[in-house]
Amino acid sequence: MSQYSSKSTGVEVAAALKEEIKGKNVLITGVSPSSLGEEVVRALAPYAGLIIVASRNRVRTQTTVDAIINQTPSANIKVVVLDISSTASIRAAAKEITEPIHVLINNAAVPMAVELSQTEDGFESQFGSNHLGHVLLTSLLLPNLKQAAAGGEVVPRVVNVSSIAHYSGTIRFDDPYFALRPTEYHKLVGYAQSKLANGLASFSLHPGGIVGTPMGASVSKQELIQYGLANPDGTYVNPDEWKTIPVGASTYIVAAFEPSILEHNGSYLADAALAPASSDGKDQASVFFYAAKFLSLIRILQDLAERLWALSDKLLGIKF
Repeated sequence: MSQYSSKSTGVEVAAALKEEIKGKNVLITGVSPSSLGEEVVRALAPYAGLIIVASRNRVRTQTTVDAIINQTPSANIKVVVLDISSTASIRAAAKEITEPIHVLINNAAVPMAVELSQTEDGFESQFGSNHLGHVLLTSLLLPNLKQAAAGGEVVPRVVNVSSIAHYSGTIRFDDPYFALRPTEYHKLVGYAQSKLANGLASFSLHPGGIVGTPMGASVSKQELIQYGLANPDGTYVNPDEWKTIPVGASTYIVAAFEPSILEHNGSYLADAALAPASSDGKDQASVFFYAAKFLSLIRILQDLAERLWALSDKLLGIKF
């Protein structure tokens, strides 16, 4: 993957991986004007066999798709209406999708809600949409992913768009909806929980701090200052680390198509590459120390993953 960098764009990475993309069917959720999803579709459009765009607003989505087809007339794009916050909408959309799916990109997310709110199914809006909605969708599309793998030549991939915010997240197993302790709700706490929960081959990714997306607009300048991401005058701290939408799209495409990462199934990506593991490794003693700590951490994470999987199944009434 040495040809990619933290400054590579989605279009550049897609051109480099065009032989991997050719003929593949890709489904991506959450595509709207000026979004990362739109940029990913634009980058894949010249090469993919079929792109299924699953988003809530048909008019806005079709407008976005029409603009991409105007740029790439050969693009084969299908629009499916899907509201990731509604289990009824997810089930209806899944019935419309009959094609094999080589790559599923779980990208949709709701804006951070200032006030505690629920989906129509009674889930906290961010946990219910950003996590549970995609769990249900992935479970319903598992036959499509298996169909794509039937020939034995392709390993289907599920790409979950997470966020660096997951580092500060915790799963509230006893109160995932903030129903018992509503005063503990804060939009960033809810968002971090939903992104920590995201994680055939499966990869999760952090696209970077992106300027200009609808999701970014839900974080105020004051909150950026509060969390040390902006200076008191409103300018960004470390401005070179912020990304444009075209650059942010690159990590999606690496996760979806780069062949060299298949041996790292389950990994987390950032800056168009596998995120490096942290360890100082100064001497052999420290290596053994960190290896022991790592194995202990793996056991903890496996337990958390199993508990979250069971909780998700219970809340959705499924057995994934």
